[in-house]
Amino acid sequence: MSLAVDLATPADDPAIRALLRSQAMPGRIRISYEREPEFRLGCEVTGEDCQVLVARRDNSAEVVGLACRSVRYLFLNGKEQRLGYLGQLRIDPACRGKWLVSRGFSQLQRLHLRDPLPAYLASIVGGNDEATGVLVEKRRKIFPVFQTVADYSTLAKSFDQVAGGTQPILQGRIRFIPDPSDGQKIGVEVWRCNLAPNGQIGLIADDYGNWTLDASILDDSANHPDAPYYLATFE
Repeated sequence: MSLAVDLATPADDPAIRALLRSQAMPGRIRISYEREPEFRLGCEVTGEDCQVLVARRDNSAEVVGLACRSVRYLFLNGKEQRLGYLGQLRIDPACRGKWLVSRGFSQLQRLHLRDPLPAYLASIVGGNDEATGVLVEKRRKIFPVFQTVADYSTLAKSFDQVAGGTQPILQGRIRFIPDPSDGQKIGVEVWRCNLAPNGQIGLIADDYGNWTLDASILDDSANHPDAPYYLATFE
């Protein structure tokens, strides 16, 4: 099996996204970092002049390795400088142990010599022991030296959600139970009606949130022949 490492072209985008989908980050929680519907769109947030390296199997369109190099403007010792960022490091499991990492770093070095930078930033997901071993603990001498700068955590939480507005009109029953502080109690029960939103939901306001609904009362003679629309009760 032969492997070719080169700069990616727009035609590689589907194969790159396929590799990302298949390569979840190992650890206590396995997460796949994907970029849909276009890989290049995500490169814009990593910095300027993003260069994407891919490894193709047997001169085919299949991408089995990936690495990205981009440039960021950061403050280092109080002075704004250009620093590099290395990210999206991926290798298909079937191609590990074939010196692909070494060849990838050799290509990254060539890109660095064309545009030298004082240092590069990279991140390793906690629990990814294989990446830590290859890049830090048991790195080859030809690899760049990785040093720990900081640890950071990304908080994740699940929420219960209700999908709203899936239908323009809802049909239901309305029952108004009176509870006035003074005066007569008048209860109303509408047997059948259509409800439709009228205006925006006031979720951000100084007072209680309000939501205006329009109701169309429907005839329900089949079930309530004496009061086909609604019934008002006076107490």
